Amino acid sequence: METISGLQSLEERRETKTLTKRQKYKAIPNSVLNRRLKDTNKGRLKRNSFYKKYPIKESIRIYTDGSATDAVRNGGGGVYATLPDGTTLKRSFACGMRYTNYKAETEATKEALNMVNNKISKTSKVVILSDASSVLQT
Repeated sequence: METISGLQSLEERRETKTLTKRQKYKAIPNSVLNRRLKDTNKGRLKRNSFYKKYPIKESIRIYTDGSATDAVRNGGGGVYATLPDGTTLKRSFACGMRYTNYKAETEATKEALNMVNNKISKTSKVVILSDASSVLQT
């Protein structure tokens, strides 16, 4: 069809549009996206630093995740935690019909904290590892 109409293919048009937007954001010096394009690792904790800051034998590590069908319904979550003594705690659960990705991620974080609440001392280092930074920032 592209040969008959003389138009670019949809894939080529999308790629061109993406490249054009990238150039636009690069041209705006104080743009948030411009800063993200320059430093993709900023704000990320390097693995080596993480292991030094939160040693396995001294910290409680909590891994959480939540998701929903089409991001807006039938949410559910999961929690996996490791304690300094080597004990692991696991739980997966359904949240409900009207739970979005965000709500499911939030419930997973709440559930994780409830699971380890009685295992935390005042000197415990607790780290929550989640792919939902929006939940951790609220």
